[in-house]
Amino acid sequence: YKVTIPHRRLDVEAQKADIIEEIGRLYGYDHIEAVLPVGQTKPGRYIGNVAIRKQVSKRLRSLGFHECRTYTLISEEEDALFPYDRKESISLLKPMSSDKKILRQTILPSLLNVVSYNSARHVEDIFLYEIANTYYDVSKEDTKVAFVASGKIIESSWQKVNLNVDFYYIKGILENLFCYLGLQNRYSFVPSKQKDMHPYLCVDILLDRKPIGILGKVHPNLSKKDLYVCEFSLTEVAEKSIKPLKYKELSKYPTITKDLSFVVKKDTNSEEIEKVIKKAGGILLTSL
Repeated sequence: YKVTIPHRRLDVEAQKADIIEEIGRLYGYDHIEAVLPVGQTKPGRYIGNVAIRKQVSKRLRSLGFHECRTYTLISEEEDALFPYDRKESISLLKPMSSDKKILRQTILPSLLNVVSYNSARHVEDIFLYEIANTYYDVSKEDTKVAFVASGKIIESSWQKVNLNVDFYYIKGILENLFCYLGLQNRYSFVPSKQKDMHPYLCVDILLDRKPIGILGKVHPNLSKKDLYVCEFSLTEVAEKSIKPLKYKELSKYPTITKDLSFVVKKDTNSEEIEKVIKKAGGILLTSL
């Protein structure tokens, strides 16, 4: 069709939308049948590192932790803390203040400052986490996840139940998180002695036998409170290929739960016993 717009109709522009609207008005909108548009749709979702950051953040919140955001810049004293993965630090040429001078390589000193701030205001039960980038070697960065816990997990005066945060609680949080990410049976813990960590309550976190972080209790010289911390590289986790979940039919037979007791030497690791049970149980073993 060749359409001519009268000069008196200054409200109609020479474009498709205005002409279609004018035809609809003259023909009658009530005569036009309502039909849904047909086309390809694409579901919106997060991808890449953003997706796994959202997953980790959502899981930690569901486990009772609160997210916090701290400064990327720290002081020289804070930079010297927790050097478990020490690389070359990046310093500003002209820092605005001495406490904001170096780009951090670990989030833990910043979290300890937040704990100190809350403790000074009589907040004793602290469950915090942060996901942030760390920087090293002039131009490299690494996304890390760090969380800290202190105080009581459960407090009930009428039931007289008080459960405090301990090493096994913080370790269980990490195991829960790794299983949620599909990394079950791919992680392990190795006893470790790290600066600023308790000498007998600290482990290295291994993923596919590669160290990616630390977990344990902060050294009493650094904090008077019983602080338990964990930090690992989210960049390393994101690079791992994770198989999609598969449906497994429920067993037709009832499960059997067994309590086993062992008498072993004091220097025997519980992990060594678990390896023996897993090897003996094979595919019949569901959990341990």
